Amino acid sequence: MAAVDDPEVRWFSAYFWRPGPAWGVARGRGFYNARMGMSRGRIVIAPGRVERWIARSVPELLEYTWPAIVLQRFKPTGYRSFLIDVNGELGSCKPTPLAQAIPAVEAAGFEIVTDSCWGWEKPRPLRAAPGVQLPPSVLS
Repeated sequence: MAAVDDPEVRWFSAYFWRPGPAWGVARGRGFYNARMGMSRGRIVIAPGRVERWIARSVPELLEYTWPAIVLQRFKPTGYRSFLIDVNGELGSCKPTPLAQAIPAVEAAGFEIVTDSCWGWEKPRPLRAAPGVQLPPSVLS
């Protein structure tokens, strides 16, 4: 498991969408609620300072090690985020600035699969990705 202060991890501020019902989990809007880090063969998501104390919508530390990751774009807004497996359920994380995070994800050795769907920000499972290894929660 990666430590939050690991110097080999490149960190980005991020907005994390936790799976499950909205009630019981505060979904912060207008601020970053997590940090997303990339290093060779792994992506780490850690809660931001505010999230740890107030909203608690980000688990303590998530690690994603599948060889591919989906970058989903929502129509008509253009909102883009990475689909993440959160303990067998579908979540998403949008690092900022995305233009710098995408090359960091590729440099970490991940294959990026792109998808587009209608919606606002709630992640949608991918219909198919032949020949790509993705977590079951990401595929419908």
